[in-house]
Amino acid sequence: DLKQIRLKLPVVADRRRSLCARTMAKPLDIANVAQVFEKVAGPGGVLQRHHLEQVLESLGLPFGAVAEFLDEVGVNGHGIDCRTFISKVFQLEPKRTLSLPKSVVEAGGIQAWNGKHDEIRQLKGMLSGMCKANTVEEALSEAKAIMSLGHDIWTYAYMRRLFDRCPDVFYAMLAAQPSTLLPAVYTPAVGEACQKFGKMPMYRRGCYLCIADRGNFKEVLKEYAEAELEKDASGNYLCDCIVFS
Repeated sequence: DLKQIRLKLPVVADRRRSLCARTMAKPLDIANVAQVFEKVAGPGGVLQRHHLEQVLESLGLPFGAVAEFLDEVGVNGHGIDCRTFISKVFQLEPKRTLSLPKSVVEAGGIQAWNGKHDEIRQLKGMLSGMCKANTVEEALSEAKAIMSLGHDIWTYAYMRRLFDRCPDVFYAMLAAQPSTLLPAVYTPAVGEACQKFGKMPMYRRGCYLCIADRGNFKEVLKEYAEAELEKDASGNYLCDCIVFS
């Protein structure tokens, strides 16, 4: 299994961050790579960062490049869910035709939507550069630096990017300093965020329903759950609550 990973990861790294110039003669078989990662994942389907570091370094990638690659993908000290890792590495996007905004579906999906608009594409790159944290302490430092400018809409945008990279750090950060951060992710910043939502990068989190979906809400929710939610051992979706707004 490790040998197969070593054969595939140079191409993966090259596609994500241009960290390795090596390529394969045969087309990349994403389904096969996914199966390999799933086999080496630990309990609960978690890939440990130190394991991934060893594999990448065995390819001859310098430590700094390995750290940059794993940081970009959002692998922290607690590891990362195997399915999430595969999705981010290959920039895969589940096919969602019901649970995304209609305009995003018409554009070809989330990545196509973000790439279609120059301003959104630039903002996404800027936010990715701002959001490098892998621990609560690092995230708090980044967020407070942004908040010092006095414009919470930027902090809101940063927090959305952080959630996309590492939900565990996002929630732990909120729990650590709720009085400081909640005003930036909820009231009052959320009001301005709603007004400017279409001007910010789109991420996978969120199920969108409109009046045209009336009578079909169950199918919309099912599509979102299948694409984005994990399942327990019994095959039930792991969802504690649904917040409508």
